[in-house]
Amino acid sequence: MSTLDIAHELCLTERQIISIEENKPHHFPSPTLKLVCVKKYAKALDLKISDVILHTDDMSLN
Repeated sequence: MSTLDIAHELCLTERQIISIEENKPHHFPSPTLKLVCVKKYAKALDLKISDVILHTDDMSLN
């Protein structure tokens, strides 16, 4: 599945998916929204959020 495909499925932009993949804060208006999007992305990939993020402090949310 391409980044564009997953972006369309999750109603996100391709840039947001790339930012999640690269763990960069760009393209999100708030850290909270980025975390919500990461959770949606993990669920779409059938991953447990605990396997993706050990602690939310570990994520580049700023």
